[in-house]
Amino acid sequence: MRHISRGTNKFCGSCCSDFALEAARSTAEDALLGQTVIRATPDAYATFLARLDAPPQPNEHLHKIMQSTLPWKVK
Repeated sequence: MRHISRGTNKFCGSCCSDFALEAARSTAEDALLGQTVIRATPDAYATFLARLDAPPQPNEHLHKIMQSTLPWKVK
């Protein structure tokens, strides 16, 4: 890993600590940008969790999907 970092440092013209800081900053930024914040009241959040935990209600579309042949098993 060090030889890759040193090669990148020479190419970019930065020292090892600058390179490491920039890599850490970039990774942290990517992680934060990948987040979605949803604001909800405690009651709305509890309702949301209850719906996630509840089993799906039977319906025709769900039944059709569950009865269909799996795409990777089609001959």
